[in-house]
Amino acid sequence: MAETDEQGNLQLPKGLRLPEGYRIPITVLDDASTPKANDEALLSESALREDWDKPEEDDAWDCLNQEK
Repeated sequence: MAETDEQGNLQLPKGLRLPEGYRIPITVLDDASTPKANDEALLSESALREDWDKPEEDDAWDCLNQEK
């Protein structure tokens, strides 16, 4: 993964060699020191909550809550 230096210049991984003329898409991510949920997880959360909050779902996973 590439990162930026103190001046904001892109620093590629050492040893990375690409043939001349390659086009490279770039995605800029937020600060790596602040972990955040990815968009897919946020989009699916409400849909999954409908299934997770059903009583039969609690019953299916109840065996994991029992002491042995």
